[in-house]
Amino acid sequence: MKLIIVRHGETEANLKSIVQGHLHGKLTKKGRQQAKCVALRLKDEKIDLILSSDLKRAIDTAKEIKGYHKAPLKLTKELRERNTGIYNGKHIEIVKAAREKSGKSMSEFKPKNGESYIEVKKRVHKFLKKILAKHKGNTIVIVTHSAFIRMLLSIILEKSMEEAFELERQGNASVSIITFEGRERKVHIINCTKHLDGTIASNKSK
Repeated sequence: MKLIIVRHGETEANLKSIVQGHLHGKLTKKGRQQAKCVALRLKDEKIDLILSSDLKRAIDTAKEIKGYHKAPLKLTKELRERNTGIYNGKHIEIVKAAREKSGKSMSEFKPKNGESYIEVKKRVHKFLKKILAKHKGNTIVIVTHSAFIRMLLSIILEKSMEEAFELERQGNASVSIITFEGRERKVHIINCTKHLDGTIASNKSK
């Protein structure tokens, strides 16, 4: 299986350092252009299925990719960003202050009505196991969010929870590609954004 991981384009909340969590968010003009660029990059891939978070910022990005392909586009809550509960829509510094006040670690801190990173990682692991079992030999695109991707990459790269937070933050409309063959996995690219500056107009990844 080839897994192509895409983060949604830039949103208005991203510009203001607002934690979106399970809010839908709205792509900026730049974000919409980023979505078009990532779609152009992936247009020559033989894609079997596009899976997207059901949050609007991801859907709008996924629809651009879908424009070049006959592959079905399916929406799922499984690919949602971490739910930051009562802090959805709040500035990132408010969330940081709340975590520090709680005395909990990054991985353990669970906002009221939200998820801890430990819970997100469990959700991601369950999702990965399911698609690996169901889509052997297929090329799957997932359009999702920063925390989800970080946890997904930590599982694929066999990183601990602490090491997961040291992974590079995924850029808006970035592409990461991993292939799976049996128990073997090969990382081709992680957090690639060259297509956004015109370096890569269209690329069929090996």
